[in-house]
Amino acid sequence: MSSSLAVSGLGSGLDVNGIVSQLMELERRPLAALDTKEASVQAKISAFGSLRGSLSTLQNAIAGLKLPNDANALDFYSTYKGTVSDESVASITASDGTVPGKYSLEVDKLAQEHRIISAGGTSIGTGTLQISLGTADGTLNKTTTIDIANGNLNSVRDAINGANAGVTAAVVNGENGPQLVLTGNETGERQFIHLSGVSGLEYSPAGSSTDFTEQQAAQNAELKLNGIAISSESNKVTSALEGVTLELKKTTPTDEPVRMELTRDTSSINRALERMVTSFNEFHQLSRELGGYNAETNKGGTLLGDSALRGVDGKLRSMLSSVPDSLSSGAAMRTLSDIGISLQKDGTLKLDTDRLNKALETDFAAVADVAAAYGKSMDATITGMIGSNGLITGRTDGLKRSEESIGKQRETLERRLVDIEARYKAQFVALDSLVSGMMQTSDYLQQQLDSLSGMFKKK
Repeated sequence: MSSSLAVSGLGSGLDVNGIVSQLMELERRPLAALDTKEASVQAKISAFGSLRGSLSTLQNAIAGLKLPNDANALDFYSTYKGTVSDESVASITASDGTVPGKYSLEVDKLAQEHRIISAGGTSIGTGTLQISLGTADGTLNKTTTIDIANGNLNSVRDAINGANAGVTAAVVNGENGPQLVLTGNETGERQFIHLSGVSGLEYSPAGSSTDFTEQQAAQNAELKLNGIAISSESNKVTSALEGVTLELKKTTPTDEPVRMELTRDTSSINRALERMVTSFNEFHQLSRELGGYNAETNKGGTLLGDSALRGVDGKLRSMLSSVPDSLSSGAAMRTLSDIGISLQKDGTLKLDTDRLNKALETDFAAVADVAAAYGKSMDATITGMIGSNGLITGRTDGLKRSEESIGKQRETLERRLVDIEARYKAQFVALDSLVSGMMQTSDYLQQQLDSLSGMFKKK
């Protein structure tokens, strides 16, 4: 653009820049309207993003209700817990397959590992040492051979520990000098240590030995459940009751059993339903804020009157108030209200824990079926909203296209405004020059008229 267009009122005093600036303010009004429209579209995109996030949170919350393919609702929700009246005697873990019941538990013996100690000052030879594990009477179940290069106790210890023989060796320096301590790695009456092959390292639990002394015999745990005798090689007893693991800790006095009880744990399904209700109510609150009108501030929500938001609310409400197809007409429980969940007048859900617990006590399987059915139905409904072809996804994509269109309109308008401003400046600079010329002509004519007037006065 030539420099003359930047000169304001060079000859006439006309404020070209001021006039052009005021005219451009008028020309830019469509641009301001686009900015307002774009801000509204962006606010709606953000609002639908929040709505999508809330629905995703709700979908995650109901994951605990959704059954895996081909799973049985009763099995899926059935978890168990065990209690022992004296936890210092034993702890209990219950898993799949557990049958609820009450038991008396007596622990007569705890399982022990075998431990032997060498005599002080014993001379140890060299050669091939055989370390075996087995019963006290000599029935062996594992044998390991070890080369003993010298009779140094530390060397013997290291050779044994490096052989993976099922025995741990240590050297203890006591009053009688260094002594070798061998301890079985596992408990049970089939874990007695047998040694042979090297002088000074001979031992058999069935006979006498001058090389080692037994400090602790290997033994099984012995217990009684409801008076039935049980033997276990480990203090971790897994075979006594299906689905139950007992960790024995100490023995009980004779004829003083502790009480043990296995019950169905309903906390899992309780927590899953509580999470669903909480997450749904959080979504509903967000939905009301986005689509409602605040009479106190006289302001509407970002999505006030939006059909997509109404569609989302309607679908969820319809799903919650309908009976899923998977629940048969003859089922003992078929609705959320049957298990203590009711839809309130304000659109929120309310969980009556007392009613839920009573339903669980009455018919756990029926509650499990209802929870699973609504979990599956709600999951499918939410996927239909936020999935790739969902209602919210489609609405968001449409808003993003509008945002792109507004951006293109702005670019076109801004280019047009540049041309308009240049044209205005050119026009008013030309007008300024024209007025300046006319003013010069006027001044000249005035001078001539003044001269003629003087000539007439002299005569």
